[in-house]
Amino acid sequence: MPRRNVVSWNTILVLFVRIKDNVECLRLYEMMMDNGDGLKPNKESTMSVLTACGHSGRIDIGKQILSYVTSNRIKPDMLLSTALLIMYAKCGAMDMAREVFDEMEERSTVAREWRESRRDAS
Repeated sequence: MPRRNVVSWNTILVLFVRIKDNVECLRLYEMMMDNGDGLKPNKESTMSVLTACGHSGRIDIGKQILSYVTSNRIKPDMLLSTALLIMYAKCGAMDMAREVFDEMEERSTVAREWRESRRDAS
């Protein structure tokens, strides 16, 4: 591909998540950040990487992604917030997942089901 854009980066990131090669997704994200032709990850990029973080237990990278989202003023919508909630939950950080859930203005079915499962576990 002669010139990559954010859409081509997002496509490859989501494809590696779909085939469950989370390590490669994280590696490519780092590559995008380091030398992505001056491109900045967008909301879709971060959702893929948060998913990969959750599947691979990399809460450290997930926290870096959240810092990136905050510092770049990316407004977390329902999908991004749900990806963050699931990443925290899969990494065992239930208190942080709860914070995300409580701050969500609109909740997806996944977020509501997560909350119900937590209530049932109590």
